[in-house]
Amino acid sequence: MMIANAAAAQTTIDFRQAAAYPASERTTALAVADFNLDGDLDVAAASSMVSTVNIFLGDGHGGLTRVGDATTGGIPLGIAAGNYDEDNLPDLVLTQNESDAMWFLRNLGDGSFATARQLASGHDPWAVLATDVDLDGRLDIVQSLAAETGGRVNVFYGDGDGTFSAPLGARTGGQNRAVAIADVNNDNLPDAIAANTSSSSISVLRARGDRTFAPQVESPVGSQPAGLVAGHFDEDGFVDVVTSAFGEDSIVFSKGMGSTSFGAPSFLDVGDAPLGVAAGDIDGDGRLDVTVANSRSRSVGLLRNDGESPFAATRAFIAADTPIAVVMADLNEDGLDDIISGSHGDATGIINVMLANGAGVDAAEQLSAPAPGTAIATGDLDGDQLSDVVMAMPSINAISVAFAAEPQQPLIITAAAVSAVAIVELDGDDWPDLIVAHDGSSELSLFRNAGGSFAAAVAIPAGDVPRALAAGDYDADGRLDLAVAYQGSSEVALLRGSGDGSFATAIKVGLQNSAIALTNGDYDRDGALDVAVLTSGPAIEILLGSASGFASAGRRTIATAAVDLTSLAADNGSNLDVAVAYESGTIQLFLGDGNGGLAPGATIKTVELPSSIHARDVSGDGRADLIVAERGRDAVAMIAVDGNGGLLAPYLLEVSPAPRAALAADLDGDGGYDVFTSCNLPTIAINRRSAAARGEVNRDGRRSAADVVAAIANLRGALPRSAELAPSTGTDADGDGLISSGDVRAAALQLF
Repeated sequence: MMIANAAAAQTTIDFRQAAAYPASERTTALAVADFNLDGDLDVAAASSMVSTVNIFLGDGHGGLTRVGDATTGGIPLGIAAGNYDEDNLPDLVLTQNESDAMWFLRNLGDGSFATARQLASGHDPWAVLATDVDLDGRLDIVQSLAAETGGRVNVFYGDGDGTFSAPLGARTGGQNRAVAIADVNNDNLPDAIAANTSSSSISVLRARGDRTFAPQVESPVGSQPAGLVAGHFDEDGFVDVVTSAFGEDSIVFSKGMGSTSFGAPSFLDVGDAPLGVAAGDIDGDGRLDVTVANSRSRSVGLLRNDGESPFAATRAFIAADTPIAVVMADLNEDGLDDIISGSHGDATGIINVMLANGAGVDAAEQLSAPAPGTAIATGDLDGDQLSDVVMAMPSINAISVAFAAEPQQPLIITAAAVSAVAIVELDGDDWPDLIVAHDGSSELSLFRNAGGSFAAAVAIPAGDVPRALAAGDYDADGRLDLAVAYQGSSEVALLRGSGDGSFATAIKVGLQNSAIALTNGDYDRDGALDVAVLTSGPAIEILLGSASGFASAGRRTIATAAVDLTSLAADNGSNLDVAVAYESGTIQLFLGDGNGGLAPGATIKTVELPSSIHARDVSGDGRADLIVAERGRDAVAMIAVDGNGGLLAPYLLEVSPAPRAALAADLDGDGGYDVFTSCNLPTIAINRRSAAARGEVNRDGRRSAADVVAAIANLRGALPRSAELAPSTGTDADGDGLISSGDVRAAALQLF
């Protein structure tokens, strides 16, 4: 699948994600070179489904334009680019799947290539390289054979005019899917290294200096090595090897010993079924980093070289569909190597470009998790003025706490059958606590927070089995309460908070139908928070808050079955509105009248199988946008509201498979709201649009004690509430998207 964004929405919403370019189905190999000699790097992509090579010309800024296809003589499998006829134009060599042929395509200089010429080959050639093996100044062709008994590496020595010698080579220890050339024993002669997929080893063929190789020497690596790259990774002067172990979801580092043997393999976990692997300098520190195509987890793994390990823990970035091939090159000419990956989809291949930014790449990041996530909540749990994320993992009876400073290393807390989570300060110590609802239990669990560590759970009677939670000051007494919707029940309850973490007995109110989801807001403009409940009617019921419980303000029948709802101000008025996500994929606004009534508003049909809807200002225009998790295309749709009650075309963000909920919060401290999505593996997407400095609450252009005073004044007794409904957009000091007591702490910490 490839995400395409509508131009109308892109003017207001822009997130770091991989650029995607359509290619022929099942892209299996990539080559990068300046094919038209304009000074900018271009990309050639081979597909294992058609007899063509896609040619993409680069613009020098990281963008690609597909200018046509070069025809080959058969279905290609491997590809290499090099100037074989010494005309300064990079030519192409391709291996043909399940054949005895390779194909040579001479470059014509304008992004096109001459008719393919067949070259004799060993049987079933796979990988191919363009390199000078015999050091005569002319490029040679190196190929690995996949099906020949015992495996083999062949070299076709170039004559400098586009012709080649008969193949010379040697057998390896198994079928070969990848090959590299490097001087492993420091004798100034390039040796051959092959990944033996069938024998879980690598073979070194030592160069003798006469165009022949000594018999292979094997070293063990991980199961089914599929990709291979050689280089100086640990700065000891010896060539090391990194392989992708397809059979055990690992990258394997084999330390060079200055001989034809390598040290014991070191394993680093990456995504599912890694295939292609490449090396380059992603951060400009002079060390080789590694990237790998994780074919079954739809991501590209990045292992930054820290000079010690030599690799830090793997980070994974979202790539389209099934990434197979990966290369690294500086496409935007900023001195940092970018990542280019090739994937295959249902009917088209996709080239993804992820531009390096020094700390990583411009793409949505896939986090590790022990189990799929469901419900999520955000808040600054450790006092670093960055919003953290709590995610329910009911399949393993746990919740994870992903701290924004290190989201790849979540804290795991045991909690049985979690169905809903909330982050809210309940006990008066200014640290936001965790409230957890459990499927099948009529008790909530309170985990008291002390700066990022959590006490044992305290049980809170809920009155019945909760389905959904929303925290707020519903009775306007300055203390936080809980609104609880029950599973399979036509009741919603108010649990009045005492301010010390305890709650009064549930005060229930009946509905006409069972509750599905709820959200809160001041729908009648009396200063106390109310609740909007989505019911199975299907309908929306508005319940007004008071000290004696919720009172119905009316019921609005809706068109069809819905999955979720959220509150926002959609039409530049002072009344609060509601947005609903229907099962059909339609999103609809309902405009509030300021007395708890709702009138139907704009609709847009753009979503595929929505699972949640959330409102937050990701565009930075001061109005809340709609954030919708889509299970139908593994994406998050962000829909801007035009301020007059209209909805703009969505901006689509590709995420990990099976998104269940998406929330926005400032995860990187730049003032812009980023997006966290719970999926089979959770995903973080960073907003490119930064807002004013957080903590500058009164918007006077400087941080001072006046900001702390303003943060206190903004509480107004009714808390928490959406930052978009606050007096200014600078009030959300802790980045959780809410105006709450946490902003006072954050404003003070940022000042002092």
